[in-house]
Amino acid sequence: MDDLSPTLVATLGRPIHAYGFARRKTWPFVAMLLLMIGLGLFWLATRGFAEAWGLFIVLVVLPGVALAMLLGELRLAGPVLLIGERGLLDRRHGPEPVPWSAIQEASLKGRVLNNGIRIVLTDGRRYDIELSLLGADPHELMRLLQARASRAAA
Repeated sequence: MDDLSPTLVATLGRPIHAYGFARRKTWPFVAMLLLMIGLGLFWLATRGFAEAWGLFIVLVVLPGVALAMLLGELRLAGPVLLIGERGLLDRRHGPEPVPWSAIQEASLKGRVLNNGIRIVLTDGRRYDIELSLLGADPHELMRLLQARASRAAA
């Protein structure tokens, strides 16, 4: 966390927690996507496009898009999710932090393969934090967010 820009530290405040991608979660997900793409290409080679176009979309195109998005996110150096004294920043959303005072509500998203936190901002916008591939415990992070946001509201 020492390599954060002075501008970001000035906006976010002193870093409290930082979370990056968890290799034990990320690499199996990448392997699964590659396996799906491989199976789709094999099916396409043995059956032909006329018979396998639907499976081509499901097993090659969709996992290919997911893999491209994931590889783009994996290029982010350093922590992905930063929690500071004045707010939080998910670098996958862009360079602008969310101040604690802008958080109206936060709730856990407990779907299969989609763990995270849904945040509703005071202006009505949503700021979802996807945690499936990060090294963060959703419940621990939720407690931290609630404590910080309620402290800012008081």
